[in-house]
Amino acid sequence: MFSKMHNKLGLGLSLRLSLWYGLFIAAMLLIVSGATYLAMAKFTRDREVDYLKNRLVEYQHWLAQGGLPALENRFKDLQSRERDGFFLRLITPAEQRILYSNLPHNFTMLSPATLRSIPARPGVDTIAIRPDPNNSLWTLFTVRISDQLTLQAGKNSNEAALILKQLKSIFLKIVLPLTVITLIGGAVITYRTTRPLRDLNATMQKLLQEGDLDARAPLRPSDPELGSLSALFNRLLEQNARLMQLMRESIDNAAHDLRTPLTRLRNAAESALGGGKTEAELRESLADCLEESEYVLKMLEVTMDVAEARTGSMRLAISAVDLREICARAAELYEIVAEEKNIRVTVNGPAGVKVRADAVRLNQVIANLLDNAIKYSPADSDIALTVSRDAGGGLLTVSDHGQGIAEQDLPRIWDRMFRADHSRNQRGLGLGLSLVQAIVQAHGGAISVASKLGVGSTFTLRLPLMV
Repeated sequence: MFSKMHNKLGLGLSLRLSLWYGLFIAAMLLIVSGATYLAMAKFTRDREVDYLKNRLVEYQHWLAQGGLPALENRFKDLQSRERDGFFLRLITPAEQRILYSNLPHNFTMLSPATLRSIPARPGVDTIAIRPDPNNSLWTLFTVRISDQLTLQAGKNSNEAALILKQLKSIFLKIVLPLTVITLIGGAVITYRTTRPLRDLNATMQKLLQEGDLDARAPLRPSDPELGSLSALFNRLLEQNARLMQLMRESIDNAAHDLRTPLTRLRNAAESALGGGKTEAELRESLADCLEESEYVLKMLEVTMDVAEARTGSMRLAISAVDLREICARAAELYEIVAEEKNIRVTVNGPAGVKVRADAVRLNQVIANLLDNAIKYSPADSDIALTVSRDAGGGLLTVSDHGQGIAEQDLPRIWDRMFRADHSRNQRGLGLGLSLVQAIVQAHGGAISVASKLGVGSTFTLRLPLMV
């Protein structure tokens, strides 16, 4: 099936484009050639008719001045200068009786008997003299002088007909080879042009038939449009590969990380079912089950959020978010928790620093940082949220005077499920900073940390400004 699809996409499309291209060029050549031929034929005929008209006006003037004798005398004077292939006759239209005629020297077929068979219709006419073996073509122009007289002039058109015939032959000789050349050239051009499509098709075959997730379409800078399509296709494959890798890791990690809370959940349920429990003990077991199930659901939710953010598939409702305003709301939310440890949370910096962000996700980031700062800070200490801006964007720093982070642990704090030694006595998922970094990066921002063990930590968040 894939072989047929490849042939249809490659040779089939190239062949169809070549045929259409060749037929289009052939049609254009035929139209141009036909128009040129018709224009030449009309020009030749008009020139001969104009020549005959002018001569007949002159002869008619002679006839009006001196009658037939004057026409004969004047025509004899000009006869030696007349071109071969021209005749003149004066006839009576009723009886077709020839009163006067002058025949060309080199056309023996134009006898008086032949002239009687030539029609004398007023206006322009084209006839073939019979029984001339050369089928001589003549252009006639006839004028009615009076009811009794008609003057007719004829000019041989063989030379013009021969030129037009040769012109037609030349056109046919040019059109046919050019059509063949066009088909061949079109086939080559379209085959080369559709190469990126064939590359995409081959890459899809590797993906579907061989399961090669590392297959990528080659990029061809010479084809900017289709090359861009290949680049986008490769980006899609890379994003899907990252997503699948993260899914595998998430499933493996979830299977490992959920073992402990699910075991505790099972133990609590078995304890409740063991019998001999008071109502208070049963309620406590149920509460433990609810707590562990909530812990499991929270872990799965955060794990999925991290995977979405890192693969670029997290949906963000981007708007202009005032950093100071959102920090103030977060500080207000954690006010009661901070007061329990007598920790003072302050928000500093100017208002009006607006960044491009999803307000809900950014609030989640600040809440995680503030929650960690309160959790690991001693009582009677200060936490400061400071807003500023620079040429790179909007800045937010979260500073505390807590336990701090060991220097060797700083590069690892963004890893999922990592917890420093001093924080293991605190219950948590170990996913907070991993989620914070993933959300910030999904916004096109960056986050960094400076910390000293026993002194405190400062997290610096940078986001693009709303233009």
